Amino acid sequence: MEFTALLLNELQKQAKETRQRLEMRDRQLAAQQREICALKQKDATISELGERFAALERQAHTANLQELRSLASK
Repeated sequence: MEFTALLLNELQKQAKETRQRLEMRDRQLAAQQREICALKQKDATISELGERFAALERQAHTANLQELRSLASK
């Protein structure tokens, strides 16, 4: 009887530790998912800024060509 009680106690202890480890992993996973989401948002922002910068470069290039043509025609 004493041995059975010890085994039951050990099993309950291991079950509690397993639950705690799983809860910790769940919290870590949730934190990683939030971090991934934030990084995706930053990536999208960087991509958008890159597109805007490329458009500004095209506009500047076009303006420079027009200015050069204007100067050349004078």
